[in-house]
Amino acid sequence: MTTLSRRLIWLALLLGLGLLAWRVIAWRADDERVPALPPPAQAALAPPEPGPASAPLPELSAAADAPASEPARAAFLKPPPDVMRLQRDIQFAISSNEPGKAGKAAQLIRRCQTLDQTRERLKAGGLKLDDITKTRLTALLDMEAPACQAVDAASRAQLVPLLRRSLAEGDKGAAASLMSELGSNLDLVAEPDLVPALRRDAWACDRLSQIKLAQLARRYPQLLTPNEVGVLREWERAGGVRLVESMQKAASAPIPEAVLSRMMERFKPPADADPAEVARLSAEIQSRCPVAAKPAS
Repeated sequence: MTTLSRRLIWLALLLGLGLLAWRVIAWRADDERVPALPPPAQAALAPPEPGPASAPLPELSAAADAPASEPARAAFLKPPPDVMRLQRDIQFAISSNEPGKAGKAAQLIRRCQTLDQTRERLKAGGLKLDDITKTRLTALLDMEAPACQAVDAASRAQLVPLLRRSLAEGDKGAAASLMSELGSNLDLVAEPDLVPALRRDAWACDRLSQIKLAQLARRYPQLLTPNEVGVLREWERAGGVRLVESMQKAASAPIPEAVLSRMMERFKPPADADPAEVARLSAEIQSRCPVAAKPAS
């Protein structure tokens, strides 16, 4: 393996860790049912602050930094979190017809799945992390573990039915999540509502839906119009450009031009796409996006 190949693999691992960190942090912000992290663990996935190499790792136990004031001390003495809350919420959603419950329960199950997979990859050495980052990430996963371990197999087995309910209720992102969960078992004939919902969410600037719709468009060339395919490839191209720029900044040697050309070749719009219409559709979609989600021009 060449030195450049090793650098690219190393950079890809770093970018994967950054995505993992963002997702875990986003999950915590979205779900208030999990107790808040102690201050040292809140930065578990953030890059360590510059400082002496011998600086000790902050203690994660509450007793190490117990506050002196009575109100603050009382907060540390509160009962342990209700680890069965997730299981009860999921069971309630399964038996309830209330709109929105199915989607929320599916999110909880998928969240636990991802945390479990991350834990297994850490144990197996599949994540190449420095000791400090590994310790902090492990601490964060340990805090989540009891609630996820309480979600039984019968509840987890309801993920696909819950996602189908969520899709039928019109939840944004449900189609992309269902496609991810079905994987190679996806049958578009058996899931007639998936592509229309995926297309709707992609055009509403849901990034995962755009990725999944682009995957389907490559598998089924007649699924979308040439102009729609051109829009999706423009988003892929913009994301590829940002990734390459990040890799070039981090690498000590530039990425060969031939490699860049091969990477960008797949992002060309179809030959029969109308560039003006592709630009119009792309601008229309961008108008629905948060500023941070818009592709580079």
